[in-house]
Amino acid sequence: KTQPMPATQATGRRLWRALVLACFLVIGPVAGIVVAEEPTHPVPTPPQNGSLPVCGCGCACTTSSNGGPLCCQQPLPRLEPFFLPQHATNDTRPVCEPYLPPPNCKRLVKAKDPYPVRSPFDTLQHVASLVRGQVVVEIGSRQGDSIDCISQTTQRAFTQEMMKNYCRVLQTRAKHSGRFTVVCRRFPRPPVIDADTYVAWLVPFLNPQFLHTLQKLQVEGLVRASARMLLTFQSRGEQWIMWNRLKPFASSYSICPYYEPRALDDKKGELVVGMFHPAKMNIDSLTNNFSREIFRMGAMNGKGFGPKQY
Repeated sequence: KTQPMPATQATGRRLWRALVLACFLVIGPVAGIVVAEEPTHPVPTPPQNGSLPVCGCGCACTTSSNGGPLCCQQPLPRLEPFFLPQHATNDTRPVCEPYLPPPNCKRLVKAKDPYPVRSPFDTLQHVASLVRGQVVVEIGSRQGDSIDCISQTTQRAFTQEMMKNYCRVLQTRAKHSGRFTVVCRRFPRPPVIDADTYVAWLVPFLNPQFLHTLQKLQVEGLVRASARMLLTFQSRGEQWIMWNRLKPFASSYSICPYYEPRALDDKKGELVVGMFHPAKMNIDSLTNNFSREIFRMGAMNGKGFGPKQY
């Protein structure tokens, strides 16, 4: 026969349950509000960090002579000779531009893929700021979350995808957005799209292959000599190793914190966005340091990008 619970014990349990419920109702929503407000630029005015506006990852903040906010990107010093002399420069002064908030892609874009299937939106918003007003090609888009975000700021945007099933999804998405064009073929099969910036988040060994190929396209006059490539790297594992090997060839880079509440991987972390100007790179040094990746490792279609094989 079950004995009745003593009154003091029952009272203690009721108080404990009430305390747990109060914590859930009070602390839970507060934590939820903090998380929801984490996007880098949720409002059209510059957020403040002390007395200066927060310009985003990789940028220093200052003010112009009339008090307006400026965001400054510091180039990396160039030690090796540049390949194309018409673009040779050792100028490492910061490049400053008036503050313009990036698109809030967490609100503007309905994601089809979670991170790390796609780049985090915090990173993509930074990329969108870097390519504002430019002609941009994204290489490999899957279902189009990245290009849907980046194309919010571009003059013209293309996504180049070789997988037919993803191409069909992208074409439907492009028709609805009207901001980007879908090219269903492997990069860089002709006709090559001449753009200001090429954007990609690649399997590690593909990064030097694509840089090498883009530089060859510039030498042959198929791509403008001023073109650059933005490559994204996770701050761990093989991608981190590849970034540290490629860092000496980068013009500049940004470390971008992110928060992705529906991520399949870490919800919080950092990614690196490296900016490369292939025409300014010492191509012989790149080839010597990455001969295995460039000439002997297979690309996405099972073939490497050799000297005559693109």
